[in-house]
Amino acid sequence: MSEGYGQMSTYPGLGQNPYVPPQAQPRKRLRELFIFCLGAAVGVLGVLGAVVVVEDFGPVAQQARMSEMVTVGDFRIIVQEVERKGPGETGSAEWTPRGEFVFVTVLVQNVESSAQTFEVGRQKLLAGGSEYDAVPLGEGGRMFERIPPGATINGLVVFDVPKGTPLEAIVLHSGAFSWGAKVTLSRS
Repeated sequence: MSEGYGQMSTYPGLGQNPYVPPQAQPRKRLRELFIFCLGAAVGVLGVLGAVVVVEDFGPVAQQARMSEMVTVGDFRIIVQEVERKGPGETGSAEWTPRGEFVFVTVLVQNVESSAQTFEVGRQKLLAGGSEYDAVPLGEGGRMFERIPPGATINGLVVFDVPKGTPLEAIVLHSGAFSWGAKVTLSRS
């Protein structure tokens, strides 16, 4: 069979016309390399950002004892009282600790010229060599409080710890990226 216009030629042994893709242009390869490197850089920065957030509760900017004022970001805070309560001692049948509750009473003043939110859930308790997150109890289970400029509120931060756990300190934070202040939970 002779090859004519509109007919495909075949190669021996293949039975069809093989498609040979055109060679990529050097500029296109350079663009692809740039996009790959940019994506890799964004990925690395994302991982580093996650590490920064994880490391947030490590070092602290200040250290103090109970009844001493600390400034944490937009707030001045005084830890006033610490009280332990076990099952049946909270005054509410809804509040049952797995171990015992630690109620930390704080006085929080907004030192900024605009309203700020004090997030109870950002506070951490150091006790018995472990770190504990706050639990949503008191004041209707709110985990944050909006404080007007210059105003001061009494707050309650509650933790659930194993019964008899020795209390060390509370680490107070003003937000996700604050260094925080470590307040020792003994008056001496």
